[in-house]
Amino acid sequence: MTVIYLDQNVIINLAEKSDRDERFLKAREAVLNQVEASNAVFPYSEVHFAESAAMSPESQKCVGQFFDQISARYRFAAGKYIRSEQFKDVLNGRKTCFRARSFVFRGQLSFVENIDRFDRERQAVRSTQLREVVAYWATLKQEDINEHIRKIEAETLARMVVRMLEKALRGGSPSLGEFDSEYNTIASELAWSVRERGDNGDAFFKAVRFMRDHALDVPAIAIECTALEALAEQYAMDNVQKRKVERSQLDHDSYDLAAISNFVPYCDAGIFDGNAVAVARRAYKKLNIPAPQLFPFREIDDFINYLNSLPMSEKDVDPEKEALSSVRSLILTPWRKDNLIRRERLTPLNGIEREMLPLGGVKVWSRHPIDWLVLLKALEDSFKEQASGNEMTLHAIGVGNTGSRVTFQIRVPFGMFDLCRGEIEAALKASS
Repeated sequence: MTVIYLDQNVIINLAEKSDRDERFLKAREAVLNQVEASNAVFPYSEVHFAESAAMSPESQKCVGQFFDQISARYRFAAGKYIRSEQFKDVLNGRKTCFRARSFVFRGQLSFVENIDRFDRERQAVRSTQLREVVAYWATLKQEDINEHIRKIEAETLARMVVRMLEKALRGGSPSLGEFDSEYNTIASELAWSVRERGDNGDAFFKAVRFMRDHALDVPAIAIECTALEALAEQYAMDNVQKRKVERSQLDHDSYDLAAISNFVPYCDAGIFDGNAVAVARRAYKKLNIPAPQLFPFREIDDFINYLNSLPMSEKDVDPEKEALSSVRSLILTPWRKDNLIRRERLTPLNGIEREMLPLGGVKVWSRHPIDWLVLLKALEDSFKEQASGNEMTLHAIGVGNTGSRVTFQIRVPFGMFDLCRGEIEAALKASS
């Protein structure tokens, strides 16, 4: 299923203005058609809650009802948890995988109920601080901004932790907001990871130092900070078309860039205001990495065409058809389907081919003779990468040593192989 991020302004137009503008009506119909066909989902995020907080109750209700319909209540985890996991990827030398199911989940509350839980005070403080930062940018020249602002912005997280610790050393108590902040959450999570690696000495301080030294190695932070640098260039004092701080919609620019850096990498596409797309593209160019599929709002007709041309989502997997091209295959199929999981080829493991199957399955196979138990080990390792506790069915399909066709299936409760290992190994040995 395709995952698409809709900017707040887009949502407002689709929810409230589609009866007055034919373009929005067509876009709304295209969105609803893809949702009804289960080809696409449009999750919401904390950025949508923040931007909805200042709206009238009537507008909140209208936007909320539309969002509940097109999201199926799928939402993104908070950005601080996404960044925390990416930091831990860097710490442990792992490559960050941008799979939607990693941070998109079904919430219990409606969209409007989530707005009520949003901290508006924190939003007001953030807005004031942002305007002060942008006023500083306006005093700089382009040469003072390029490759400098991103470093300054990236160091903010570690600097805020240090400031909180200094406050405590002076006898003050950190506020609830500081305890729950992004910077403290990331530092605490990193400290636990440092301890898990066997380094128990001053783990928290080592985590803060790692935050300071490696922030720009974290994809979400690198994208946002470089995008902020690109935004700063628009305010530079030697910019021919210099933007005025007092006339800018800084909050919306900032929220757009937060969404593009935190959530869009886990999506297939997104549509935003034109300036946010321009700034994001400039950031990706600076970082020399491919930009995601981003549509400026003014190109809504292209977005409609994109929606109307989306491929059909893959349905249930047929184990027999999956195994036709291989000598021996082990296939896991889930009892409970996850529409966010799509077919994805994984890196071969010791010559064994691997693939993540649609809806949550896993397949391993070999085109050459191989022991069933070796194949089973590869399947278990591949399944662990999904971190799923779902009920699964194991299918063994292929050719035995005698040349006869082998086909059987065994239930794997909660995805825990140890609960049925004896049964699995006995069946596989009997097939050899």
